[in-house]
Amino acid sequence: EFRRVLFRSMGALNTHLTQRYGPGNLALRFSYPSIILDQGLIASKGLKAAEVEDAAARFLMTDPSMAAVYTRSQLESGMLPAGMPLSTQVLRAWNRDLSGDLYIVQKPYVIFGANTSTHGSPYAYDTNVPLLFHGPRWFKPGKQAREAAVVDITSTLGYVLEVRPPAASEGRVLEEILR
Repeated sequence: EFRRVLFRSMGALNTHLTQRYGPGNLALRFSYPSIILDQGLIASKGLKAAEVEDAAARFLMTDPSMAAVYTRSQLESGMLPAGMPLSTQVLRAWNRDLSGDLYIVQKPYVIFGANTSTHGSPYAYDTNVPLLFHGPRWFKPGKQAREAAVVDITSTLGYVLEVRPPAASEGRVLEEILR
């Protein structure tokens, strides 16, 4: 059963950061799944961005609905916590130019918002979707039990159509479905 939680941590986060670093809202806004920090204010106060990110992440992790908080500094450097299966998924979802400074992951079955839903959690109930290929010339009929990922679609279709996959393609050819 899902538990809806209002994301109220922005006000509390700014209060915490104000107590630590002085006046001003260092956390600008929440744009699921990220929090955007005020880089201009951080610089004008002579603060180190990584230090502010770490302080904010530690504070956010006191919220019982949080599973993990990743900082921009961690994601840019690739220095992610060991043994966290979510790390690879978060790293793939995060974009240096478009994502925020704190990437938050809620605990399983927690949704931020009063009347919203999301398909953005990294958990199996959100990420497992059926994949269907059709084309008697190329694909075997029937079900396949082996796991496939979204990134495998481009590689498989490229192989079938005899075109080179994009240079940044990470997927594998789903050979088990081919004739």
